[in-house]
Amino acid sequence: METVSSIIFIAIIVVVFLLLREFWCWYFKINKITELLEKLVKNTSLDTNESNHSSTQSSYKANRSSCLQCQKSQIVTETDKSKGGYYCLQCGHFNKL
Repeated sequence: METVSSIIFIAIIVVVFLLLREFWCWYFKINKITELLEKLVKNTSLDTNESNHSSTQSSYKANRSSCLQCQKSQIVTETDKSKGGYYCLQCGHFNKL
């Protein structure tokens, strides 16, 4: 009899948890937020125009440099250029520009 009551108790806890979860998702509009984020991801896309894409890629490559110690590629910012170099995010080595 004890195991049957334990199983019923666990089943009731699971049902209550599922009902409360749905309530809290509805109350805090989590379902709506998720739906809107999915629409946003779907509607946001990269520019398919090849000329813009190739110019973006070339400027992106121009702002990259490889660490002299670990050979990992890094993005070089204007701040790095003004400081005369940058610290590698992987190994911490200071690379002069």
